[in-house]
Amino acid sequence: MNKNIFFGVFVFFFISGTLVVAFNPVFASELVEDSWYVKSSMNQSRRGSAVVAVNGKIYAIGGVLDNVLVGTNECYDPKTNTWETLKPASNSTGICAIAAYQNKIYCMYYYDNRTKILNEEPIYDQNTLYTILPGTVWVQKNPTPYIVTEVYDITTDSWSTKASISIYVPRIARANVIGGKIFILSGCDLLMYDPVADSWTTKTSMPQEPLFDVTPFVMDNKLMVVGEFKALNYTVSAKILIYEPHTDKWVEDIATSHVLYGPVGVTSGVYAPQKAYIIAYSVVTNTTYWQIYDPVANTWTNSTNAPYNHIRCDGVVVVDDILYIIGDMRLSLNNVTVINMQYVPVGYISPSIISNFSESKSAEPNTSNDSKLSNFTEPYVVDLFVIVLVAIIVLTVGLITRVYFSKKEKKIVSKTNTNHTYMSPEIGG
Repeated sequence: MNKNIFFGVFVFFFISGTLVVAFNPVFASELVEDSWYVKSSMNQSRRGSAVVAVNGKIYAIGGVLDNVLVGTNECYDPKTNTWETLKPASNSTGICAIAAYQNKIYCMYYYDNRTKILNEEPIYDQNTLYTILPGTVWVQKNPTPYIVTEVYDITTDSWSTKASISIYVPRIARANVIGGKIFILSGCDLLMYDPVADSWTTKTSMPQEPLFDVTPFVMDNKLMVVGEFKALNYTVSAKILIYEPHTDKWVEDIATSHVLYGPVGVTSGVYAPQKAYIIAYSVVTNTTYWQIYDPVANTWTNSTNAPYNHIRCDGVVVVDDILYIIGDMRLSLNNVTVINMQYVPVGYISPSIISNFSESKSAEPNTSNDSKLSNFTEPYVVDLFVIVLVAIIVLTVGLITRVYFSKKEKKIVSKTNTNHTYMSPEIGG
């Protein structure tokens, strides 16, 4: 084949491949969807930190170091992949809930100052709803335990103490921000903290008692609680209970498949489809379970793409729809490594790609289950891509055709010249 043909084919595939990379958000963003990346660990290698995201950065506060509670405060910048040590918290009793609102981080500390006694007879504990057997250490109800709120201001690198509330916390508490208010769910109790008024309010309790801990998260300004709940007939069922803050009512009860509980991160739907990602660690099996909830289809997917199955997660933080898992990896009883893992969800589109092609439009939530182009289907972008690709194909085919006929024409001319050379003596004679 002529060298020109080879050159034409090379030009076609080179330009086409360049266009695919330029118009494909996965290749162009350098981040591959459904992929894991190992990032820098905290400066102080500790476990059990409370983590939260503020203005594109991740803050890890408190934790356990050598079996001692610490108030260490560190900030992680995903853009530079570096940690910065900030002013530590004055309180190191252990954070039971954490949330962020308007450049401030709200840490809720739980104090249980009740008296412990050794009971001689079975006692029914009204708080836990369990019967305490003889000989078991039992905690009296009085004095009442309470929650203290401490606030870290990221702009001034300073701490302050806010209002407290007297309440018993029977289970792990998690905080979520909805409409400028911080909601904390513990057991069936739902509390609301107003950062502006610095006040606590008791809200409507969850209508069904959870069997174990639950996983609360926010979608569409509603509090969604996933877990296994007890029924009146002593059966247990997996459900999603939904709470609407503006009416202070639990409005829906959605049956779902069996789920685990644990730290959760929710993608917004701007750079990746809106989904909830729950990562749970089982002490019994020393295995990490990674579950993904699709609110549109009301389905759960068990991800098997995690690089390790021994991750005990302290928290899942979402920055620009990319998930960061802060915790530790237990390879054995005495081999524990603190980790910071980055997960790029399925359908992720780089913010730079969206800003380049949607400068005049605000990003709409992406609830589609389609491929990575589900939020990247601007008509003019697709039309431009098709037009340019078709133009390249036409030009390349035209180049190859021209080379082919040019070569054929040369053969005809060469043959004609040969015939003329052979006949010239007769003509001359």
